[in-house]
Amino acid sequence: FCAEVDVQIGLNVIATATQPFAGTKLRALAEAGGLHLGGDGVFRRLDDQGHEIFSLVNGDDAPFRPEALRTLTTPAVTVMLDVPRAPGSASTFRLYLDFAHQLEQALGGMLVDDNKKPVGQAALERIGKQLERIYAAMESRGIPAGSPAAQRLFA
Repeated sequence: FCAEVDVQIGLNVIATATQPFAGTKLRALAEAGGLHLGGDGVFRRLDDQGHEIFSLVNGDDAPFRPEALRTLTTPAVTVMLDVPRAPGSASTFRLYLDFAHQLEQALGGMLVDDNKKPVGQAALERIGKQLERIYAAMESRGIPAGSPAAQRLFA
């Protein structure tokens, strides 16, 4: 059961021009989106209880460091949703998608999957339907997504 629902969704925003994304702009967009930079170099959006809703990581696999953001450039970023640990609701997925689209538009980038293929509305709707099934399966086992039990189980 755990293996079936332990899913992370990553949407990548890649630079389409010759200019990579500037760290200062990424920080401003992340903070405007309600994300905070953690000591591990990952921007996180948290709910009122302090649980992660989604995160933003550097596409170069290097952590975001406060002292390096002024000079950092990167060709891509990834918006991550840790499905069993994030609150399991349609509004969580909507916040996640809205932020990914905001980044795409503000950076002049392109939203792509892990294979660098553009992600369209139909694919996002399929992901939403998969999430509904995962959330229902977790509920049926008494471990709702984002609950204290899910936080412990999927730590």
